[in-house]
Amino acid sequence: MTGRQFFPGTALIWALSATTHALQPDLFDIYGEVTGGFISDEALNNTSGRETQVWKMTQVLVGLVYNAPDSAWSARIEWVPLADDLCFERDNASCGDYYKNIGTSLIYYGEHPVREAAALYQRENWSVDIGRMINPYGLSLDEAPYRHRHDAPHAYYIDKELVSGVNLETQIHRWTASLGVFGGRGDPGSSYNHYMNGQVDPNLKGNNSPLFEATLAYKRKGAKSSQTVYGGYHHTKTGSAVGSLYSGKHNDERAQAGLNLTYSPQSSLITGYRLLAQYSQYTLGLTTKGEQGRSTPIQSRDLVKRGVFVTGVLEFRSRLELAYTYEELDRIDTLVWDRVANFDPSHPAFDSVERNHILSVAYRLNRNVEFSAFYRQSDFDYAFVSDIQPETDTDKAGFLVRFQF
Repeated sequence: MTGRQFFPGTALIWALSATTHALQPDLFDIYGEVTGGFISDEALNNTSGRETQVWKMTQVLVGLVYNAPDSAWSARIEWVPLADDLCFERDNASCGDYYKNIGTSLIYYGEHPVREAAALYQRENWSVDIGRMINPYGLSLDEAPYRHRHDAPHAYYIDKELVSGVNLETQIHRWTASLGVFGGRGDPGSSYNHYMNGQVDPNLKGNNSPLFEATLAYKRKGAKSSQTVYGGYHHTKTGSAVGSLYSGKHNDERAQAGLNLTYSPQSSLITGYRLLAQYSQYTLGLTTKGEQGRSTPIQSRDLVKRGVFVTGVLEFRSRLELAYTYEELDRIDTLVWDRVANFDPSHPAFDSVERNHILSVAYRLNRNVEFSAFYRQSDFDYAFVSDIQPETDTDKAGFLVRFQF
């Protein structure tokens, strides 16, 4: 299953333009992004040459925002006529799991080429967001210093997904809290749960268990610096009982705590410092309680994986940005539990740790054009379960150009 959709971009932009002219142009804002470039992913060796893409379009996005000055309501919709999200096709060597996948996007779009389509009701210190949206759990895509899957920690990719539902947010002094109830499944590859042959997406969930997310953040902002402490909790179930290891009811529980610090000195050379650190915990695997646990007692287990990442960013003259990320994340998952540990809870696989080193650089030519490059070195055990040969490297590198309007 793949979320890639290709719509005529010219017709789409024309339709947006016609909409704004037909109504009141001063109430609408149109924005967009076009990104593409060179990408090399050595984990994709032996996939008919797809490990090197001389030039690949990774995202084309067009958004429309409606704001009425005398109303508490606003609305937004974002079309993605071209996306490079992960694909999950069992017969396609480049569409496997997270470790071996040709997709570069942080978000999975599913059957509909839409990122967000939602209405927002905003009051002085609280708001309600209704519709299809990027989940509030974790730093938003705008807050995080990452541009795509390859320059982001593995944990950040797990955290972010498209969902459909309602999110209530409130702000009291320096505190911000949110509570959301959602449907849909924004990452059909998570926990290797292929219930309904993967026929789930951000608009379709494989069971009637709602998705709950709660977040809490404390932010202190000064003239030159800001300090944010944040945390979150995510709870749902995927698949449906009773089924096998790869189609039954799985846990999808997440918790996180993080720190985000920024400092902007009065300097002609270094104009910004940033430090981002996050601890994450995930509970995966077949559920142990209820009918699922009774039908699959050997396979059912709460697989707990923990991880931490740290990202440091330096900004020079408000144009050049250098970033380095180090991450550690437990390797255990459903596939390792089956093919490596052979359902043995004392197996050394539970002590195996994935480590990622990510270096990125970006240069803003002007307010519209940005050049960026990245290099990622990953070290993880049991690559063979993802159909990666032992002698194959998994380094990733690339150069991208992004145009925004």
